[in-house]
Amino acid sequence: MEEVNVLLHTIILYFYYAIFLEFANSQNIAIDVARKTVIHGEEDLVITCSLLRYSELLKVDSIRLLRNSSGGSEQVMGTLTDTERPLPTQIPGVRVTGSLRPLWSAKLSFTLAKEFVDCQNERAGYMCSLTGMDQSFIPVQQFTEQVPVDVAVKCNSQKREPTACLYKQTHNEVIVIGITVAIAIVAIGAGVNFAVWKKYHNVLKNHMKHTERRQSQIAKQETESTLKRERPHYSELDIPEQEQNTYDVLNPYIEPVSHGH
Repeated sequence: MEEVNVLLHTIILYFYYAIFLEFANSQNIAIDVARKTVIHGEEDLVITCSLLRYSELLKVDSIRLLRNSSGGSEQVMGTLTDTERPLPTQIPGVRVTGSLRPLWSAKLSFTLAKEFVDCQNERAGYMCSLTGMDQSFIPVQQFTEQVPVDVAVKCNSQKREPTACLYKQTHNEVIVIGITVAIAIVAIGAGVNFAVWKKYHNVLKNHMKHTERRQSQIAKQETESTLKRERPHYSELDIPEQEQNTYDVLNPYIEPVSHGH
């Protein structure tokens, strides 16, 4: 009984292995990534999508290169159709070449120039897709496995080189803008404070001048009042003003007359 179970287990494994080989052998598209780790600013990103066992295919309608970001979004990086030239792309720095005719040399070549390799997305997966028809007139749509590509930033042992990454540039710009805004706020606040201080300083200064002027006037009035109180009131003696002045002048020289002589 145990031998029968082992035999059945072996047959089942062989059956699944045969199915896997059939599925693997049915793959007619392959992906080749020149460098799975690209040095930022120094190396181009080069990927090729080519055909396997082209004799199994009746025709190929399109070959595409797809990019899956870490966030899960999918982007078409390049497309080959039955037209003479690859479809134009709007991605900066991308060059797509290749042709679907003849089938034995059909391939898509993708190049992203090193100046446009963005280390903001430091890791992404690339895969190729194929649409067409096999020799049995059955539609074919196949995808390769996803190949991860890393973007490395080269540094030396003494000083870290600028990475020129978009997110780092943005971060630095935000810091500079923040510092500038802070300086502007401080400068505006200082200017407002100085204007307010200047205004109240002038008001206080004018108030002090007015107070001093008022005190001076009061002191002058008190002095004049005191002098008026100390001055002899000749008007009470009915002496004319001219005679009062003469008397004031001659008074020190007039001696009293003695009645004894």
